[in-house]
Amino acid sequence: AGRPHRPYRLRHRVPRLPLLCRLRRRHRLRGSATKKNLIFLLVFSVGGLVGAMCFSHILSAVLSLYGFYLSFLFMGAVIGTVPVIYRQSGADNFSVTDILYTAVGVVISLSINLIPENLLNINGINSVTDFLLLFTAGIFIAIALILPGISVSYTLLILGIYQRVIDSVKNLDVLYLIPMALGCIAGVLAFTRLLDFLMTKFRRPAYMIISGFVISCLPRIFPGLPQGA
Repeated sequence: AGRPHRPYRLRHRVPRLPLLCRLRRRHRLRGSATKKNLIFLLVFSVGGLVGAMCFSHILSAVLSLYGFYLSFLFMGAVIGTVPVIYRQSGADNFSVTDILYTAVGVVISLSINLIPENLLNINGINSVTDFLLLFTAGIFIAIALILPGISVSYTLLILGIYQRVIDSVKNLDVLYLIPMALGCIAGVLAFTRLLDFLMTKFRRPAYMIISGFVISCLPRIFPGLPQGA
């Protein structure tokens, strides 16, 4: 007698229900996480905008009256972040490799210091070059938002536009702020994953580069010695 005929099973053609459920659940979780991230970024951006508008007049007055002394305050805050950055790197001791990575941060900082101080003090957008300069400044601000140990105020001081940005927010100079805001959004979208990967995969070298960058930018903030000193 021949072998009994078995019906052909479509087990490779019809997906299993548990697999579909898992894929659907994963899609829902991913969508929920994206929604939460967007809400967080929206609330964060609105809070930052409201804070800047509320305190811009106060900061402008303080800078005009006590700008010289405020520069020393910024220097102290920057120096105070260096031990924190070193601890975050997870380093137990300071090796020769750490010195080399710190030197890389110094080189990056010195290259930024070559930017003329008045390059970004633009009165209105008169050309495509003006727009691109402010857009690039926004990208630098975005990187400062992402990286630990580097604040936005510190970055604005390095770029020489701290007072200019404060005045623009106070006077609602949107022509100056919009290109910078667009650059900031583009920088966050473009560099967040890359910088997160580098900070995770190369944690110690990354923190050493940041520490070198922070330390070597201090001369740019230093306002000079008081008169009569």
